[in-house]
Amino acid sequence: MASGVLLVGLFLLQVSLLNGSPLNGLSRGKSYQDDLEFKEKLRAVLEDVKDDDTHSRIMAVNEAHKKYQDEAQKKQPIDVEENIVETNMEQSVNNLFEGDIELTPEQQEMIRRTGSLNKRTAGQISVYSLWRNRLVPYMIASSLKSKRHLIREAVRIFERYTCLKFYELSSAPSNMNYLYIDRRAGCHSLIGKTYSKKHQVLSLGNGCHDIGTILHEMTHAIGFYHEQGRTDRDKYVRVLWENIIAGQEYNFERHDIGSVGSLGLPYDYESLMHYGKRTFTRNGENTLERIDNPNGKLGRTGGSFSSTDKVAINALYECTKYPAGYSGYSSWSEWFPCNWACQRTRQRYCIGARSEYLKKKLCPGSDEHGVELEYKKCAPSECGPINGGWSRWSPWSSCNAKCGQGTKTRDRKCTNPYPMRNGKKCPGKAKDTEECTAGKCKLAYYETQFEGNMGSWKSEGPGYLKWVLEDIWRRPGPKADHTNGNFRGGYLYLPTGPSSIFKGKAKFKNTFGWSDKPFCLTFYYLMDGPSVGTLSIVIRILMGNNDKSWTVFTASGSKGRQWHFGSAFINVINKNFEVSFEGSGNGRKEQGTIALDDLYYYTGRCPNTPTAKPTVPPCIDIEMKCKQWAYEGECARRPKFMTEFCRKSCVCSPVKCKDTNKKCSYWTGIGECKKNAGWMRKNCCVSCRKELSCTDKDQKKCSNWAKKNECTKNSGWMLKNCCKSCKKELACTDDNKNCSRWAGKGECSKNPSWMKKHCCKSCRKHG
Repeated sequence: MASGVLLVGLFLLQVSLLNGSPLNGLSRGKSYQDDLEFKEKLRAVLEDVKDDDTHSRIMAVNEAHKKYQDEAQKKQPIDVEENIVETNMEQSVNNLFEGDIELTPEQQEMIRRTGSLNKRTAGQISVYSLWRNRLVPYMIASSLKSKRHLIREAVRIFERYTCLKFYELSSAPSNMNYLYIDRRAGCHSLIGKTYSKKHQVLSLGNGCHDIGTILHEMTHAIGFYHEQGRTDRDKYVRVLWENIIAGQEYNFERHDIGSVGSLGLPYDYESLMHYGKRTFTRNGENTLERIDNPNGKLGRTGGSFSSTDKVAINALYECTKYPAGYSGYSSWSEWFPCNWACQRTRQRYCIGARSEYLKKKLCPGSDEHGVELEYKKCAPSECGPINGGWSRWSPWSSCNAKCGQGTKTRDRKCTNPYPMRNGKKCPGKAKDTEECTAGKCKLAYYETQFEGNMGSWKSEGPGYLKWVLEDIWRRPGPKADHTNGNFRGGYLYLPTGPSSIFKGKAKFKNTFGWSDKPFCLTFYYLMDGPSVGTLSIVIRILMGNNDKSWTVFTASGSKGRQWHFGSAFINVINKNFEVSFEGSGNGRKEQGTIALDDLYYYTGRCPNTPTAKPTVPPCIDIEMKCKQWAYEGECARRPKFMTEFCRKSCVCSPVKCKDTNKKCSYWTGIGECKKNAGWMRKNCCVSCRKELSCTDKDQKKCSNWAKKNECTKNSGWMLKNCCKSCKKELACTDDNKNCSRWAGKGECSKNPSWMKKHCCKSCRKHG
């Protein structure tokens, strides 16, 4: 976890939870989680993700809860009070930060305004979110009576490896901060301790009842974010922004150093608190990859902490330095970076003071929460102007027209970073507008937009699978309907995979009478998921014994979550005939979706495939590290992402990668690309780029093979796949003829620093 990633204070977290929200009240009545249908669906989800990392399982469970709530709400008459409760519950699941973190109202507003939780103010402090007496009271709701043994086992793991103590309450105290562990919708928790003088909910809904998930949520509750939010994470993992679900990019922002710290620990790829490789994926591809080993594991699958997780918790709560029984101030934190007022702060907190009297006696100068802050002015060199930078564009809004032509908008904010201390404002516009079409205002007889009905079309009867009218987003499947770009808009939907009752086709059709003119049907289709088979449009003559039929359109296989334009030219003159849309799966067990929307009729030949109006994006770099990435060769490695977010450095004014000094290769060999990164990237770009591309595909295996002399025996393959280990191994030589003799006399252990540098080969040979 190295920081796990700890909350170092999102501006005084002593705020109450939303009063009256069902998520914050105690359980009442029968829950949808008792429904057999929901349990069956959840069981299938858990089976699919049983081998995934902990965070990916949590995400899948939360998604299952959300889908079932949406479906159940459609089937029931709406009672106003019940609808408010259901809506609040749904928003609690949908609006979680980083997939399973519940936000306070202040934090929600911060994300709404800035697109992230980064905040540079003098009031940013960490220790307000800690359980500063190292005692965490908790109460298990009756809804989790059958799962108490699992929660208590998670508590035992915490107490076995850390100095934290968890105290189980048998009844609700009137004026105490404590965790209320309840079976709500999904798996989620607040970050750290809040100061509402009430309980704070830790939700363990159905699907969240394994030790790994419980430990994960409890670790949030003691003050930790996810590992990949660390400020230094870009040295260790690469975010593949192009694969992230639109609108979910903020879940991958690095946290400001004032809100997340590393505790000085190494980055922990296998932390219980790390995202998996495909968290928030829009297309099944990786959203995160290790830089040193793109195929390497991320996250944790078992019900335990990593070794670094344990060290991080103990470091945050200073368990080793101040063991149980200590009363008094903690150590001072490191100084935070300069804020907009050119001040920096550090903090410490009172440990073990269980009353106001003891707090004043043991920790003079502390505030009402036992925290002391110290301020100092920053050096003039640290207080120069900071120019503003744009955040990423928001997703496009829905079209503002109910039908016909309209406009849609998107915006971005000058928060990455804010302009400070007379720095320049962001160049360009904060809002972007584009024309859009929201379907036809008047539909002809053969046309439908599937808004609650199929129009004159109908689904085939017995012996066929069923097309279904749908108005909620699905995964696999569309994020929104095509007509309005709205996740509540309607479309036609065919599930493929295990939900199909039997292997076969689904068919919906219409009958066309005698016509003397050819016509065109246009439509939008979506095919997403591994079990998707084929979508076809078939013409059948309906006259006497004439059973002639032919296909005028076909598409096969998964094409992602995007809508695609389709058309079929139909030239049948003076005959009765049927047009049918036929869909099928391919027999695989995974989930899949075929969807249709906006079916229109035109006399004559088909129009051209609609294309988006070309736009020329501004020549700016949206990301602060664009120039660095360009020097490192990312423009070629990730052209789609870099062209969109680093247009200036890759397209308009591409950086020139060259070596300006003949010593570049030597300097690279002695590590100057890391020690003096800025100068070397500019003046020794070619050499440094080669150095950065020299990685191991499998670090452990490569190291072993290199030690067995495979870099010499099988040099071609090894230099391609184990470059880093081979470089290290081949650099291990003797530069003195006496090395072997000295090593034999034990000099490698007596004088290790010199011998390792000058007699590496002999020292390795003599152990």
